Amino acid sequence: MKIRELLSKRDLIVVPSVWDPLSVMMVEKAGFELIFTSGLAVAGSALGMPDMGLNNLFDIKYNAMNIRQVTDLPLFLDIDSCFVNDPKYVRKVVMELESIGVNGIQMEDQTDPPRSDMRKRVIPAEHFAKKIEAAVAARKDKDNLVIVGRTDAFALFRIVWNGRDYQKIEYVC
Repeated sequence: MKIRELLSKRDLIVVPSVWDPLSVMMVEKAGFELIFTSGLAVAGSALGMPDMGLNNLFDIKYNAMNIRQVTDLPLFLDIDSCFVNDPKYVRKVVMELESIGVNGIQMEDQTDPPRSDMRKRVIPAEHFAKKIEAAVAARKDKDNLVIVGRTDAFALFRIVWNGRDYQKIEYVC
């Protein structure tokens, strides 16, 4: 099933994170229709390290190729900041990942290397827009490869964090 067809089927899709072929087989057996792998999943399973910018295109692609050997489920990848903040390199990353059957790519607007703590820094919005444009331009099959841009801007994080705190207050009251 094409990724856009799957995404349009319903309002909410639970997407488990996988890290290797064995985790994929368990998730598929449980009946999930879409899988996701993150920078943490790759760094943690391959290196035993947190997601702190150690992954590169080879690591992400190799992991996705291993996953592709055991499933045809739509595969969504978190490619962090795309390993370098150059829109030309984004094109290469998208072409490489699409060629092995990746169906979704999530890219963030952090500086490179990305951080997993509260000291995140983001690139200017105009530059991130160029990276997204490069990703979209590099894509061959828009029906089967979804490009997602994610912001790690601190102000947005603060809004979300405050919202979680407000929800806790509501539950306590």
